[in-house]
Amino acid sequence: KKYENVLSADAGFRLLALFRFWNMIEYFSPYKHLTDSKWDAVLKTAVPEMILSRDDRSYGLSLLKMVSQVKDAHTGLWSVPKGLINYYGKYRMPVEIRMIEGKAVVTKVFDSEKSGDKLSIGDVLISKEHKKIEEIRDSLWAYMSTPNEAVANRDLARKLVTSNSEIVPCELVRDGRPIKVDIAAIPSSQIKPASRDTVPFKMLDNNILYINHSLLRAKMITENMANWSKVKGIVIDDRNYPGDFLVFKLTPLLLTKPTDFVRFSSTSLQYPGTFVMSSPLQVGENTNDCYQGKVAILVNEDTQSSAEYHVMAYQAASNVKVFGSPTAGADGNVSSIELPGNQRTMLSGLGIYYPDQRETQRVGIKIDEIVKPSIKGIREGRDEVMEKALEYLNK
Repeated sequence: KKYENVLSADAGFRLLALFRFWNMIEYFSPYKHLTDSKWDAVLKTAVPEMILSRDDRSYGLSLLKMVSQVKDAHTGLWSVPKGLINYYGKYRMPVEIRMIEGKAVVTKVFDSEKSGDKLSIGDVLISKEHKKIEEIRDSLWAYMSTPNEAVANRDLARKLVTSNSEIVPCELVRDGRPIKVDIAAIPSSQIKPASRDTVPFKMLDNNILYINHSLLRAKMITENMANWSKVKGIVIDDRNYPGDFLVFKLTPLLLTKPTDFVRFSSTSLQYPGTFVMSSPLQVGENTNDCYQGKVAILVNEDTQSSAEYHVMAYQAASNVKVFGSPTAGADGNVSSIELPGNQRTMLSGLGIYYPDQRETQRVGIKIDEIVKPSIKGIREGRDEVMEKALEYLNK
C-alpha cells in the first residue's frame, strides 16, 4: 500500500517506510551480504534517525540515506520527496562532466544562448560555488547508492553540473593555469544536447564493423548476419544501455555450440530469505557457421544492468575480448518497492553470477584489458578505449 497522502510529520509512517524497506532487503535481496554494514546494524541506526526526521526535508534525506545503505545502483529513490524538490539544483551548467584520473573533467559542452564565461572540453573543475570537489563529494556520499568507485564517480559527476543558482562561480584549471569563471546555468529542459550518433552499425577502416549496442535491434541482426560474418573484426560498443534484448539473437553469430554464461540465485514467497543457485543458463546454437574473427567489446561505468548481462553472454565466445573500465556492478532483474508518501525504490531481486559462481554485484563484469580515458585524450578529442580495441583487431 502506498499511503500516498501521509504527512512526513507522522513518525508511525516514517517507521513503516523503514521497516518495509529493511524487510524487503532482509528477505528478498540476493545481495544483502554485500552491504558495507551488517544489515541488522543498519536498522539500529536508522530507527532513531527516522524518528527525528520531523519535516519533509529531513524525511526525504533519511529515505535517501536508508536506500543508499544497500549500495545497489538499482536502489535509488526513484521518486522525489516533497522536501527534496530541487535539492540538487533546478538549474544545470550546459556541460557533461566525468571523473577522469580522479579529477572532474569537462567532456562535452552543450549549446547555450546564455552569454558570459564558458567551460571548455578538458577543463578540470577544482571548486564549485566556493566548495572544493572533494568537499562536495563527501557531503553527498551518505545519500548515494553507489556499489563501486566507478558508479560513485559517475553519479558525483552528474551532481556537479547542477545548482540552484543561475550563475555558478567555479575555479578550474585550463591549459595548466588556474582561473575563475562564472558559468550561467539554465533549466535542464533548455539544454541543447550535443549531436549523438544515430547509426546502429557502420564499417570502419580495414573492414572493421562497429556496432552501437544501444541502437542495435534484433531485426538488423537477422538482415545483416551474412555480411557481418565476412568482416575482419567487430567492435561492440556497450558503453550505453541496450534498446533491445539481444542475448539470444547475437550470440549465434559468435558460438558453435550452446555454452554456459550465467547462473541465478532467487528466493520465493514460500521460503523468503532462502536463496537457491540455479544451474547455468546457456547461449549459442549448434552450428559450424559462426563468426571466426576477433570481437572487441567496449565498457565503462555506464555499462549497467542489462548492458552487463549482454556482455556476459557475448563473453561466452572465445574470440571475444572486453576493453574498458569497471562497469556498474548492478545486474539482475529489479523489484519495485512502494514506500509511504508515494515514494518508490527498487532492489536487484535476482542474483547474477558467472557459471563458476563469481559475483558480478558491486564488482562488475570481467574485463580483459583495463583502458581508461585520460585528461590528455579528452583534450585531444580521442576515444582511447576504442583506439585500444582497434589496435587489437588490426593486429
